Amino acid sequence: MVLTGDIKQFGHYSKLQLQSAKGERFHRVYSGVNERTQDKVILHIYDYSASDGSNSDLIARREYETIQKLQKVAWLPRLMESFQEAPEYPGELFYFSLVDPAAPTIEKRVNDYSWKVDDRALFAAECLAALAELHTPSDPENPAILHRNLSPATIHVRANGKPCSAG
Repeated sequence: MVLTGDIKQFGHYSKLQLQSAKGERFHRVYSGVNERTQDKVILHIYDYSASDGSNSDLIARREYETIQKLQKVAWLPRLMESFQEAPEYPGELFYFSLVDPAAPTIEKRVNDYSWKVDDRALFAAECLAALAELHTPSDPENPAILHRNLSPATIHVRANGKPCSAG
C-alpha cells in the first residue's frame, strides 16, 4: 500500500485520495480532510528515501517556499500547515498542506453545459492575467515564476469564475 501511495491516513489527515501519478514516489499529492479542523486539504508529502538524488531536501523546501512567497496572490490556495518533518518518520518524510479550494477543475467543467461561453471566455482571460502575474510579479520581493504543471487537471474554476491553481 505505502509503495503505491495508496494511504488513507497520515497524521491528523484522513480520507486521503492520491492526486499525483501512482508511479511518483518522491512527491505525492493527496486530497483529504484535516481531522482537527474538518477542512478539506491538499497534502504534499515528500519521501526523501524514495529520491535518487542528494538534493531532495532542497527540492522539497523550494517547492514549499515558492508557495509560501506567493500567499498574497489570490489565485493560489492558502497554506494550512508549514513544511515539517513527519514525527513518525524522522528524516524520511516531510509534508505541508494547503486549504483545498474545493472547486472543480477545468477538466471537470469542460462538459458542464451550464458554464456559458461568455463565462468561459472571462475565465480564460482571468487565467491569462494570473499567468502574467506569475511571470511579471508586481511585488519586487517575489521573483518571476515559471509554472511547469498547468493543465486542465490542475486549474480549478471557483464559483465566482476566478481561477485557482492546485499549487
